[in-house]
Amino acid sequence: MNRIELIELQKLIFDVYGIKEVNLDTVLNKKKTLSEDNDTFFNILKQKYGLDTNDFNYYDYYYEDQFILVNLIRSSFRYLGLTKNKKKNLTVRYLLDSINNGKIV
Repeated sequence: MNRIELIELQKLIFDVYGIKEVNLDTVLNKKKTLSEDNDTFFNILKQKYGLDTNDFNYYDYYYEDQFILVNLIRSSFRYLGLTKNKKKNLTVRYLLDSINNGKIV
């Protein structure tokens, strides 16, 4: 397991997602990200930092974006307040702690 500092995680988030403004309270899964980028991001965390993701349920945090039209309709309903966002927040603080503890759940 390799430790990581906030500045290094900020750089990784920028490299993968192009998100510049990142602090400990940034909720990463509230940003407009693609599942392919999410896969890349978590694979880097696993390979480079030894993060154990076996107990991590991706769909607790992210909606499936494979079907763009369905995702667009769901996003519109959430934006209009017609449905509630039932996904957990994936903060940079939580990610940093998980990486440094070696496991994300």
